[in-house]
Amino acid sequence: MDTHRSAFARVIAPALVAILLTSGSLGCSSSSSVSPGSNPPPNANSPVNLVRRIEWDWNQRSDDYVKLLTADFRYVPAEGDSAGNTETIWDRGTESFVAQRMFARSGSWPQMNSLSFQLERGEWIASPDPRPGKNPRWHKVVSSNAEVSANFTFGGPSPEVYLLTGHFTFYCVRGDSARIPLDLQWEGVTPDSTRWWIERWEDETISTTEPGMHPNPARTTTFTGLKNQFLPVR
Repeated sequence: MDTHRSAFARVIAPALVAILLTSGSLGCSSSSSVSPGSNPPPNANSPVNLVRRIEWDWNQRSDDYVKLLTADFRYVPAEGDSAGNTETIWDRGTESFVAQRMFARSGSWPQMNSLSFQLERGEWIASPDPRPGKNPRWHKVVSSNAEVSANFTFGGPSPEVYLLTGHFTFYCVRGDSARIPLDLQWEGVTPDSTRWWIERWEDETISTTEPGMHPNPARTTTFTGLKNQFLPVR
């Protein structure tokens, strides 16, 4: 897995750096990194398609993915996160807050200029959820290598680039067993065996920046560290 992960990074990272430095250095973008309408969003009718939808929404810089999270959703940070949040597991409300701020185009700081969120290509396997008490009929796990590249402006003269690689694990639950958030219940969402939800998202990413890759030194962090930039100030 480590060899596969390293090869994945070597192939993808240089191209992403070029794209990010070209688009991000020109200033704030007013469009998503994936052109709207270029391809339809995947239907969350299976664990694999659900995770593909997460990827699609992130590349669109859309917080619609929050509507795919259960009421008891948990986001689990990577071990050794440089922001010192290794013990912080946050819920759907916090994830929603972070997503809204991260994808906002209002000119507030920090400002996202460009984003690439790439999961592994090829066929994925939805495995039984190994956690105690999780019936494999309703609970599945999808894991994927990942490359995340983002260009931000923090109010300074130059943008900063994040290059991350690693692994995500998504714990999925079928809609007739999921805890549906109250706000979606008010919108008429009901238990549905043909729909899948994200119950848990585990981050296992690290910085992949190498010296000399680009003129703007990237921050050494994890995917969680990137998202922590948008948490409310305590």
